Amino acid sequence: IFNMILFKLNEIMKKKNRRIILLIDNAPVYFILNKTREKLNSIEVKFLPPNTTPKLQSCDADIIHSFKYHY
Repeated sequence: IFNMILFKLNEIMKKKNRRIILLIDNAPVYFILNKTREKLNSIEVKFLPPNTTPKLQSCDADIIHSFKYHY
């Protein structure tokens, strides 16, 4: 589903003659994106460095901590 959305967004940006940067964390679920991002000519995909969630995504870090505490 994620790749389908990316390709659709890529086509929209291509028609508008625009380029965008997409910042993504390094979750294993995005592994497949490494192979498909070469086909995205209007979207530049950049992965955040490992273990930066607490620093760059503090809201996510709080949610993860709370989830681990309760379960």
